Amino acid sequence: MNPIESDLAALRWPAPDADLHAVLSRIGNFGSFLLVLIDGKVATAPDNKARVLAAVFTSDAARGAYLANVQSAKNATLNETVLLLSNGRDLFTRLATMPLDGIVFNCLGPDRPIAFVPALSQQGLQRLDLEAPGSIH
Repeated sequence: MNPIESDLAALRWPAPDADLHAVLSRIGNFGSFLLVLIDGKVATAPDNKARVLAAVFTSDAARGAYLANVQSAKNATLNETVLLLSNGRDLFTRLATMPLDGIVFNCLGPDRPIAFVPALSQQGLQRLDLEAPGSIH
């Protein structure tokens, strides 16, 4: 598990002694989240409950695993665009404007998927806003 995945896991399942301020700061400043658009729509994670879960990736390997699975399932080449978001604040801000049931980081591996429901995502965004440099507490 790479450091950003460890931070996402710490936010999702916080330990009693977790330094969430440091975790949120690292997530907010991480500059390599990948959000994939397929045919102009945000890629979604597979879900057996028909929920709309944004698929977000922390590495090219995770994005590649997802695209290989989707291409295999559709037996076709995808019209794919990758957006590299500048940081976690931008990611949570963008996703907060979309009609989603949740977010799944690295939904098809190679590391453990980490899912967030909208309320947890919104809470993360609020915490990131509160802890942004120069913000008033």
